[in-house]
Amino acid sequence: QFGPKVNSMEVVPGKFYTASYVAKNNTDEIVIGQAVSSVAPTDAASYFKKLECFCFNKHVFNPHEEVEMTLRFVIEPELDERIKDVSLSYNFFKLKS
Repeated sequence: QFGPKVNSMEVVPGKFYTASYVAKNNTDEIVIGQAVSSVAPTDAASYFKKLECFCFNKHVFNPHEEVEMTLRFVIEPELDERIKDVSLSYNFFKLKS
């Protein structure tokens, strides 16, 4: 189980922000996983800078463990001002090892 603590944020390009996500292993087994991010629209992706992200590393979750994970980011001020909405999404993949 994986999702953001807050579904949307109003941000100002050039300012730094922190967002939190919660992951929970609902199984009776140890699970190893890693998140992969996606930014839309694609024109905004090169301006969305993750300074610290749980997606940089794989994670080991003990049975029924719940973990809060942090993302620190900035949207660079050079982002085309016609782009008003930027969406960040994650897919969290279970790894074999």
